[in-house]
Amino acid sequence: MNPRQSTSLQECPRWPDSRLLDLLSLTVPIIQAPMAGANDAAMAAAVSEACGLGSLPCAISTR
Repeated sequence: MNPRQSTSLQECPRWPDSRLLDLLSLTVPIIQAPMAGANDAAMAAAVSEACGLGSLPCAISTR
């Protein structure tokens, strides 16, 4: 089966286990990398609004 023609993640052999998606209530298997200096809160919010898992870069945070 071609994963691009799949109608759901359960049918896609490249993402056979959807437990993480179900646990985090995600509809797409996208996890944004929290890259300090390249991403900000707006990027994390945009990824989250698109049903992915947004992440905040906090490694160089001074707070």
